[in-house]
Amino acid sequence: MEEVDDKRLDMKIPDEKKIDATRMSRFIEMNKLHLVTEYGPMTAVGLFNSAVRTHLLLISDKASEGHADRVSVFREVAKLFRGKALFVVADGGAQANKRLVAFFKLQRSQLPALAAYHTEDEAQDALPLARISASVVRDFCAAFLRDRRGVRIGPGRPVQSRALPAGWGGRSSLPDPHIHSPR
Repeated sequence: MEEVDDKRLDMKIPDEKKIDATRMSRFIEMNKLHLVTEYGPMTAVGLFNSAVRTHLLLISDKASEGHADRVSVFREVAKLFRGKALFVVADGGAQANKRLVAFFKLQRSQLPALAAYHTEDEAQDALPLARISASVVRDFCAAFLRDRRGVRIGPGRPVQSRALPAGWGGRSSLPDPHIHSPR
């Protein structure tokens, strides 16, 4: 049992006599994180130290109309990918996150947007959104995860899926949220 997001999660054990320590450790590791985490100086280190190496971000101006609805849709889809991708919300309107938006080759005018990042090889992709829906978030995440399986590309190279727009370049690492961009 693990308490996360005000909900109890139980590990399903087919044969209680065969409790596997590795499986139990993975269950705890994957479920100790919130379903959706807000990106910031306090959470960045934990995100990068997670055993889950794929991060899916919703970059949205917190003060914009519809932000709460976008986060709600994002949270619903996050349930489908628990343990496969970390779902992170970043306030694209915050000065402190200006470098994060630029890292994904996005402009503030292109927000809201989805972005995906793989910590091991630094592959990334981004998709500006006119409107968010569960199917768009689900398909974007599934395509990024599918393209990550067995694909070894150089650091900073984008993952390009047939289902998503190509042309989003890469850099060596996500910006440190402790370092603010000049105003």
